[in-house]
Amino acid sequence: LKKIQNSYNPKTGGDVIIVLKPGWVEKNNNTINSQNVFDENIPLIWFGWKITRGFIYKPIELVDIAPTISSILQISWPNGCTGKPIFEIFQ
Repeated sequence: LKKIQNSYNPKTGGDVIIVLKPGWVEKNNNTINSQNVFDENIPLIWFGWKITRGFIYKPIELVDIAPTISSILQISWPNGCTGKPIFEIFQ
């Protein structure tokens, strides 16, 4: 339910949301949407000013990227931001 809430936009979203059974995959020409955890794991590589060298082995959510970048740039977080900065890259 959290994934659906975070990905829904009332201006562009439809009136009906269809949630398939676990293990079923919605497929169209460009993307595949899956609730499988293995489909969500992607490496993040941070490089640049104020970034500490190292590895972070804890799971990071996609919603944590925007507040992390905002914190690095010392600007306000985006409206509706639900994530938390990844503080490990600053240490």
